[in-house]
Amino acid sequence: MRIAAVLLVSTFIAVGCAGRQQLSTPNQGPSFTPGLYIVRIKAAMIEPRRPDGSPWHVTQPNNAAVVLGAVGGLAIGNPALGMAIGNALAGKGGDPQAPVPYVLVKIAGTTWTIMPTDRSYAPSWDQPIELNARALRGDEQVIIQVIDGIDDALIGQRELTLAELVSRPAQTLTNIRGSVATLDCEAALQYGSGLDDADLGQLGD
Repeated sequence: MRIAAVLLVSTFIAVGCAGRQQLSTPNQGPSFTPGLYIVRIKAAMIEPRRPDGSPWHVTQPNNAAVVLGAVGGLAIGNPALGMAIGNALAGKGGDPQAPVPYVLVKIAGTTWTIMPTDRSYAPSWDQPIELNARALRGDEQVIIQVIDGIDDALIGQRELTLAELVSRPAQTLTNIRGSVATLDCEAALQYGSGLDDADLGQLGD
């Protein structure tokens, strides 16, 4: 009888432990609320060189001083001196220059373009993206690309899910392929999924 009681108690304990393990769910990633979001790609830190080690761009030679020197040398009757002075003052070119970065954000078949800045290794943008995610699940892939506006070269690219992008009001993305060290993003939920298009139109008036 005692053996049966011990076995019964052991069975209850085993079942209880199994029940607790089932209630403990693995990490499913960030939560997602369908709705209308405002997303901003705010800033980036770009390495001063391309992934192959070459500069993004270089200045071009400026031979205007050489021409002026030659003309001046002729005027004073010493063309060789004029050429020497012109060559000394001429811009040789080859100085490294930063890219002109702009951003492409691709979500669920739609692409948004965030317009270019000036030449910069630390560009910043303030162009909001209105994302209607009321019919999305949160597991859609988001591709963020930083592109050089001069030659359309890919500066850096980061992939993540939609839930990862909008789950926090502000975040700094790392582990970016290419020559982008960090990418600062913001996201804010404006309206939840309970509103229809007419409701959103009235709220926008």
